This record gives sequence, C-alpha cells and structure tokens, in this order.
Amino acid sequence: MVLRGITFNSALFKTRQNVRNSEHGTTDSTGSATAYFGPLLLLISHHIIPYTESTPAANSRVSAFRLFLPSISSGFRPAKSSSYDGMRIRLPMLLALALSFSNIQLNAQNTPQDKIQTPQSFSKQVTRTIGCQYLISFPRNYDATSATNWPMILFMPGAGERGTAVWNVSVIGPAIYAAQHADFPFILVTPQCPAGEIWSNEVLLALLDEVAAKHKVDAKRVYLTGLSLGGFGAWTLGLAHPERFAAVAPICGGSERMQVVVAAHGFAGSINIEQLRKMPVWVFHGAKDPIVPIEESKRMVEALKYAKCEEVLFTIYPEAYHDAWTETYNSPILDRKSVV
Repeated sequence: MVLRGITFNSALFKTRQNVRNSEHGTTDSTGSATAYFGPLLLLISHHIIPYTESTPAANSRVSAFRLFLPSISSGFRPAKSSSYDGMRIRLPMLLALALSFSNIQLNAQNTPQDKIQTPQSFSKQVTRTIGCQYLISFPRNYDATSATNWPMILFMPGAGERGTAVWNVSVIGPAIYAAQHADFPFILVTPQCPAGEIWSNEVLLALLDEVAAKHKVDAKRVYLTGLSLGGFGAWTLGLAHPERFAAVAPICGGSERMQVVVAAHGFAGSINIEQLRKMPVWVFHGAKDPIVPIEESKRMVEALKYAKCEEVLFTIYPEAYHDAWTETYNSPILDRKSVV
C-alpha cells in the first residue's frame, strides 16, 4: 500500500483472523483493531527506518520509509469498540499524525539519527615555530660558488642520540664513515631529534627546504636513511613523500603497512603510490634484533612488493642483533649477495 509517497508493508497491519471476520458480521472475542491504534501510534513514532522506494508511482524526490510493527503490539488487549473498517478509515490520519509527532524530515540523511548528539564543527588557526639542531658536512671538492650541485644524504639517528647535545649525532651512522674517508661524495645532513619525541615529517621537510635553499644540493639525488628510531622516521617520511627522494634505506625500523596496502588499492590518502612504486627502497635488519623485531621490516617489504613497487631490496644479517647499521654504513658498496 502506497500512501503519499510512503510505502507500508500491509502484512504488518494484518489483524487477527477474528478481527478480519468482523467485515462479515463476526466480532473479535477480545475486541476490534481500533484499540491497537494507541500502541501502533507509539510504535510508528519510534520504528521508522529509511529505505529506497523504487515503484514507478513513487515520487523520486520523496524519501520512502518502511514501518515495521514489533510483536510487542500483540501483547496489548484491545477494548471492544469498532471493526476492521474503522482501521482502514483511520489509518491514513493516524500515520500522518505519527509522522508529524516524530518530526521526521523526508531527507533522512540530513537528520541526526541520535537526538542526544548534534553535528558541530569548529576551526582554529594555529601558529607555531618549528626547527631542530643538525650537523652538516660537505664533500672535499665542494664549492659554494660553483654551478655544480651535489648529492645529499639525510640521516636520522636513533633514540639514544636525542636531546640537546647535537654532537651526539656524530658518533653513529654515516658520519663516522664520512669522517674516515676524505672522498665521501655527499653533503651529509644529520638532524637531532628532541628528547622524548619522535621524528616529525613537518620538521624534516622544512630542514630539507632550508638546506636546499642555502647549499648546492642536487634535488634529484637526495637520499634518505635512518637507524632504529631513525629507521621508523625514514619509513614514515619516505612513504609520505617519495617524490622528494632518490632512494630510501631504513635500518632496523618499521612503519604502518596498511597505508601502503590501502594505497595499492587506489585509496592513496597521503601516499603518492605512483611515485612510491618508482622509488628504490633497500631495507636492512638483524635477524636476532631483540628491540625492533625483524618482522617489522618483513611486513613493510611484503607491503611494498604487494603494491608492485619496482625496486625493493631486503638485507638480513643472520647473526646481527639490533646493531644492523655498523656493517651497513661501513660498506661503501653493499654486498648484494646478502640480499633476499
């Protein structure tokens, strides 16, 4: 039965057989359907759910509703009064009254479903200053006045190097190799993470922009690496901004693999999946790492391969514990025989 663009399931309004028989001169032993109107009206106002009416006669601009009557209504004992005809006559008026009392708009999607909660919004402008301490070194033949641009390595140390004593970041990672090899051909930038914090993409990107603006950096040859906490930072920054890096080499780190899987299915979010697929990634981890389990790197490598990233290498040091960086950074040309 269709009434003013609203569809009702007539089976839900069937009364007992003895009530229907009242049309033929018989009466309900417990009374008529009229007394059902009270509980029905109450139930109508609380049990209206939206659905799509697809009949040709329905107005396409009017939302349709389905009314369902729980079995609780059968628990009410009606008083003896009128016949089933009375139900048929009064039903349209009662339904219209119920809809008006329930204050239901035809566009149900714009109506709060929970009257306890109401939709709100706010906006606030936040201004803050960001920055960090860092060390920088240059190749032996670097000339700031020359037209030659140089490749750059952004290296992020681990949690043990956080704080305010910036020279602490010089005792680990590629800085040691650079200090021992005068022909080291990179601009090396090593920031220090503040105490008690983790690496911030916002700060690191600002640092990259700062260094590139001041020095002769080849933007197409910027390499990203980090160890432990810095390995996590390398993953996070590299996944979010693959267009900024020629390659990424995380060591004993990890990240959230689902962002890669979701991006692979076309829901990129903050990941540029096409750029990520082109960015070479070489992952390193010690098989016996008790601090950052090797599964962290394995999950990320699997996610990259699932996303069809073109160049993904994974080096496992079978006897290494957490320190997978010493062997990695001490080798200018990494041994590809250990790649799995």
